[in-house]
Amino acid sequence: MLLNVESRTLPAIGELANEMLGLDGERLATFEAARTLSLPVWKRTNLGNFDLNQLRPVFGSAEIETTATGVYVADLQTALVERPEVLAQYANQAVEARFNTYTAYNAALGRDGVVVHVPRNIEVDAPIRVRYRLPEGGTVIFPRTLVIAEENSRVTVIEEFVSDDLESVGVVVPVAEIISKPGARVQFMSLQTLGKGGYLFGAQAAQ
Repeated sequence: MLLNVESRTLPAIGELANEMLGLDGERLATFEAARTLSLPVWKRTNLGNFDLNQLRPVFGSAEIETTATGVYVADLQTALVERPEVLAQYANQAVEARFNTYTAYNAALGRDGVVVHVPRNIEVDAPIRVRYRLPEGGTVIFPRTLVIAEENSRVTVIEEFVSDDLESVGVVVPVAEIISKPGARVQFMSLQTLGKGGYLFGAQAAQ
């Protein structure tokens, strides 16, 4: 289900109403659950200091660099139209949507992302680069990277999160899922070059 919004920026999460989002079914239920799910517990960081309710979701953050042929690479919105069956089968498979507050908000509100689908026996020599940009303070982005490598394929994906120095807090809440079929070889790297005021709380898993 696509988010039914024309603007690239929404009101703060705490002010969002269901009718602003056009959500229904599972995404609406996940959005409601996100408000009550627990935060991850980290020893040295008090996540309670980062209130997502005060931040405005921003869309349009994904950039793709690739020269690969014979492999499907597309932004999430394009993939929803061109390969809906792939997303229906693999999205939220490696990372459970309601694992915690952050993964739930990503599953419910995420509109940006990149899908990489490598057919069986295809080897991609050059890395596929994915860049997500946090545009300014006071905002949050929910990118999702989904990599599916079919049998005996090979691919390298480099994911990067970037921002300038921010005047106020901005947050990236990403999810990365790697689906590696028998005999497939996937190299996945995630880089952070966030400036002052930029924070990242995400999840990634492979299966």
